[in-house]
Amino acid sequence: MITEQNFKQLIPDVNWNYASKYVSLFDTILPKYNINTPLRKAHFLAQVAHESGGFKFVTENLNYSAKAL
Repeated sequence: MITEQNFKQLIPDVNWNYASKYVSLFDTILPKYNINTPLRKAHFLAQVAHESGGFKFVTENLNYSAKAL
């Protein structure tokens, strides 16, 4: 089970205003996609935390140049 306390330990700089909306869903949604072991949960959370900047960004900014792509 992922709790607020262990989530904040895993991602210390988390923006809890955004993250709190999702944490309660992890234990019900993740098993549907076979994210059901501690290792898979750790990998998933690490990726989501990285991609969202610690849950600071919840939308893509879409500021990409053709050269960068």
